Amino acid sequence: MCFSASASFGASAVLSVAGVASFVYSRTLPQKALAGIPVIFAIQQFTEGIVWMSLMHAEWAQWERTATYAFLFFAQMAWPVYIPFAMLCCEREKIRRKVMSVLLLAGITLSAYIGYCLWNYSVVAVISMHHIRYDLGFALAHKWYYGLLYFLPTIVSPIVSSIKRLHWLGYLF
Repeated sequence: MCFSASASFGASAVLSVAGVASFVYSRTLPQKALAGIPVIFAIQQFTEGIVWMSLMHAEWAQWERTATYAFLFFAQMAWPVYIPFAMLCCEREKIRRKVMSVLLLAGITLSAYIGYCLWNYSVVAVISMHHIRYDLGFALAHKWYYGLLYFLPTIVSPIVSSIKRLHWLGYLF
């Protein structure tokens, strides 16, 4: 929602309510794993709201670095692991579970690499054309296949699922 602080905070509020409601009605581990998606996204959007505030208001400037890294943790590291994990929790078909296990391993590997890069390379958040642009200082972030490496665990996992309604999650992501 990188349009404004209010959009990020508003999305966070709506997603928090949806996530809490989902948890309340969840009975099984697979349902709880799926209910975690709006909760994690709510936290991600909240941190981006803080990034907005820190870039626009001097009195918030001390939060910029922490909020930027928190946002990037969720946006770049959490999703490649959590989405295939949640899909694996829901899956019952043996072949699809194997595919999702490979996608989860790929997500863990990518997430570990991104964590290493975020720790060791510079990151800059700037407002550009009514959006926040995150300039990542590591070489892979500027390669065309970086998106593909991210796409596989986060988008393909729900599409591979035997549960047809989860396919829409992949299309939405």
